[in-house]
Amino acid sequence: MKENRRQATLSGGQHLFDQRMKNYLLIPSLLFLLTGLQIAGTAQGHRPLTKSELAYIHTDRDIYLTGEYLFFKVYVANAENLLPTSQSSIAYLSLYAPSGTPVSAITIKLTSGMGWGSIYLNDTIRSGAYRLRPYTNLMKNQGSLSNFSKEITIINQFDNLTGNLIPSLAIPHADTTVVKQTTAIPVTVTQLMNEYKTGDSAKFEIRLSDLLSDSVCAHLSVNIAHEHSLSDHARSFLSYVQQMKTESLSPGNSSARVNYLPEKFGQLLTGRVINRETKRPVKNCMVLLSCTDSIVNLSGSNTDSCGTFRFRLSDYNITKKCYLSFGNQLHYKELQIIPDQRDFEPETAIPVLPLTDTILSKHIRQAELFMSIHKIYNTQPGIIEQHFTSTATLRPMLYKVPTEVFYPSEYLPLKDFKEIAAELSFQISVLKQRDQYQIECNYPRVDGEERGAAAIFLNGRHLDESSTVLRMGSASIKKIEVMNAPVVCGSQVFNGIVAIFTPDGMNDTTDTRNSLPPLLFHPVSTPARIAEDGENAASLPDFRHLLFWEPEVFIAKEHPATIRFKTSGLRGKYLIHIEGMTSSGQIISYHDEILIK
Repeated sequence: MKENRRQATLSGGQHLFDQRMKNYLLIPSLLFLLTGLQIAGTAQGHRPLTKSELAYIHTDRDIYLTGEYLFFKVYVANAENLLPTSQSSIAYLSLYAPSGTPVSAITIKLTSGMGWGSIYLNDTIRSGAYRLRPYTNLMKNQGSLSNFSKEITIINQFDNLTGNLIPSLAIPHADTTVVKQTTAIPVTVTQLMNEYKTGDSAKFEIRLSDLLSDSVCAHLSVNIAHEHSLSDHARSFLSYVQQMKTESLSPGNSSARVNYLPEKFGQLLTGRVINRETKRPVKNCMVLLSCTDSIVNLSGSNTDSCGTFRFRLSDYNITKKCYLSFGNQLHYKELQIIPDQRDFEPETAIPVLPLTDTILSKHIRQAELFMSIHKIYNTQPGIIEQHFTSTATLRPMLYKVPTEVFYPSEYLPLKDFKEIAAELSFQISVLKQRDQYQIECNYPRVDGEERGAAAIFLNGRHLDESSTVLRMGSASIKKIEVMNAPVVCGSQVFNGIVAIFTPDGMNDTTDTRNSLPPLLFHPVSTPARIAEDGENAASLPDFRHLLFWEPEVFIAKEHPATIRFKTSGLRGKYLIHIEGMTSSGQIISYHDEILIK
């Protein structure tokens, strides 16, 4: 019942927040118009006027052990006025190792410029200083300036580096002195005591400042954690915001062409087609997107004058191996497909820890004790996972009923596809032209109509050429489907379809000479969150470093938020971080501290 009431309150607060945000955001019809202008402008080499964005991430802690969850909330705002973005509904979060290698990357759904989730830190991660980087597709137009990142430290207990985790570096330690309110922060915190005992039930209230208008509301994230798990990142963020606003007004930045569009209704897959020799862009070239699947699927995109192609991804593409290929281009071997990077260039993390080695070692030992309790009692008290499944039942198909379906394994073994076509099917032929073989469909043609190669699919994946298939015999083919008629995909017309499916199906690893590595698109993150204490929590030893994490806190003038938490058995100083933004574009960053004796 308590959880249901809490969810009802959050849902109601979100609705009220969204209603009030309509007073500040552009109307949807205008956004459709702007997006269309951006696409048209980029296609003609113009410089469309698109607002840039900035992103900030609030994490529950800054130091983690492998086996723990990293909780986060991402805030994305327009760079000009700091209002929650109305342009992007998709954000990305990448976790980078000290070497700059990406360790984890997830997709986040944004609602009114905010989204939250979690990352499970498995025991394959090595100890070191890591970097979290939130961004949107639109932010990539600004380059590294929009590439705001936050440093965290991850400890793997099996590395045996507790005593000498980070090398001694001549780097000044960060200032972790807590300043309650150095500026006019638009929230006030009441009912918070300075000291608590272990195991106490505590609460405090968050209100909007009386100086704000009655129409203003705010969305917050709140965490309470041991002082050695946190450091103050608010000042670096505020400095970043100032840099972003200053840079956005400079003449050089205003002349930058927008190549990356806001992802308003889903993820975008973009890239370029160039000539391999001249490296110049190629326009009016059909690029095809297919996925490894048990059915034939295909979508197409023509390149613009800059050689750029764009695909709007759907739930069907998520978690599948996606491949880019060409249509029946006469000179496709002279062309090259270059998909855009999903992230910025890697950056080596520079550790700036607010702890000495002695304090850090003590903190790690305490955290290991807490992790050991989890293993002993075989439980993760207070942690639940939310799983979201897509309701979409997308099954893109180029044909509903194939002309012919046959199974080579039901006949005498044949060594290659030429023998299969000659012996088993009157619908297809393998012909040799200019020292190359191609597969054709034998449908009746009108006078003067030229014959041409059919579209070849292997386990749902479109192939640029048929050489891979021609080497396949009866033993490696489970089923062949033939569509013996012309098929249209965008501006591309195929002279029939031949779809081959192997016994291992979705696990097919067959590659072609001119193919790109597969692209894998992740679903929106399925976050874990901290639940209310269960009935058995009181019987377990409690050495939590993280006392509270809530990414969805809504407040308004008539709607304050009450935060309830329980202190753990680990004594010491705990820091309270409240981050967020108001509907009028004000940044909220409130820090306080309590002492547990």
